[in-house]
Amino acid sequence: SIDEICTGYMYYLKNKGKIYVPQIFIPFIYILDPVTFHITKRIETPGRPMAMAFTSDNKFGYLANYDSAEVAKIDIDKDSVILKIKNIPSPRGITVTPDNKYVLVTNVSDHSLSIIEINSDTVIKTIYGLRMPTWVITTRDGKFAIVSNQGAGKLSIIDLKDLEIIKSIEVAENPISLFIDNR
Repeated sequence: SIDEICTGYMYYLKNKGKIYVPQIFIPFIYILDPVTFHITKRIETPGRPMAMAFTSDNKFGYLANYDSAEVAKIDIDKDSVILKIKNIPSPRGITVTPDNKYVLVTNVSDHSLSIIEINSDTVIKTIYGLRMPTWVITTRDGKFAIVSNQGAGKLSIIDLKDLEIIKSIEVAENPISLFIDNR
């Protein structure tokens, strides 16, 4: 049940009838039944699984895996890791753009943002100039990404057409998580 130490964010995939919970301190993603909250499966993944993001059709999930410096691609129907995208220095926050073109991954210790092209599942660009970026979200229209810079007390706005930082906005100290309601 849920009292079995669930340490990460919960991601509810309503159309799949599952909740995914990366376990920040142990190398597993727990899959919960949304009615009983019992753990129905564990996906083993090395390192510290920090956060997940999903394609809009919920066919694939992407896991930011901090200690192993990689992003794991997960087949949601099979609940198994099918690919490990390497050389992502310190993945922490992750999102998939609304058009399913990119996976954006914050690299908290490397002060950067990795951009993975979904068609090839390869890193096509790394954006520097961030400070301890912890979380990333996109606007509903998919034109911009917003990155929280915990080490700078700023949000960075990234143009997703040019894949460049276009603006920084000062906010409260230590911004970590971001949420946008794109309903």
